[in-house]
Amino acid sequence: DTLDFSGFLAAYEDLIRKVKTNKLAVADFQGANISLTNPGTIGTVQSVPRLMPGQAVIVGVGSIDYPAEFQGADERTLGSIGVSKVITVTSTYDHRIIQGAESGLFLKRVHELLLGNHGFYDQVFKSLGVPYEAVEWRVDTNPVDREEAMLHKQMQVATLIRVHRVRGHLIADLDPLRWKEPHLPPELDPATYG
Repeated sequence: DTLDFSGFLAAYEDLIRKVKTNKLAVADFQGANISLTNPGTIGTVQSVPRLMPGQAVIVGVGSIDYPAEFQGADERTLGSIGVSKVITVTSTYDHRIIQGAESGLFLKRVHELLLGNHGFYDQVFKSLGVPYEAVEWRVDTNPVDREEAMLHKQMQVATLIRVHRVRGHLIADLDPLRWKEPHLPPELDPATYG
């Protein structure tokens, strides 16, 4: 609650550095009442992690992959019907401290943040000094006249590429003192093109 994203990232990188140099100590674990486990790095889709003594919550993060029912499908077909990779996030919690509804609200909030709600990516970008606006999540449309829509989409992509080649300099980071908020000209915003 007290760190912005760059502070969180620095603390995280410090812990990773300690792990890699075999200098992680018991003191680094003391006082932690929530932790994160990532069995997704070895391909696990979902897990139910166990709490350690003194912990209130442990969050498990699975692998990023297509849902099981689409594992054998052709990636072009998946793209054409709008199926994308997903990630499963679970939490195990101590019922003496946290009730199920709160855990559900926590996971709902994580979901909303990952979609960019509540200005999450804007805050991340600002904290890291990224001088660009975050792309907003939008619902994809799949019109009935698919071939015409695909031609239109291809033309829009070509236009976006051309505009970036011609006007991409407009989003160059030329303000190291951050006197002005960054601005994305509409012609360089992918949302302009659908």
